[in-house]
Amino acid sequence: MLERANLAGALVAVAMYALCIVVFVSRLAGRPQLGHAAGWLQFALAVPLVVLLVLAPRLARPWLYYVQVALMLAFLVVEFVLDY
Repeated sequence: MLERANLAGALVAVAMYALCIVVFVSRLAGRPQLGHAAGWLQFALAVPLVVLLVLAPRLARPWLYYVQVALMLAFLVVEFVLDY
């Protein structure tokens, strides 16, 4: 279970960073529709982040793990409020 959670967390983090890059580059290139679509995919990453946060106590994660996941979720909330 721990290895699967670690893999899921790593994949979510890489996807989050890749989608941030896509959103930024598409807006610079003048293609806001592509950035909009990538932004919605980014918001979909909130689901696995919440699941990881719920599983964290069972996996005995350190406090820094909670901070990192909470910051990613906070980033998604702020992005949603500012962009949409």
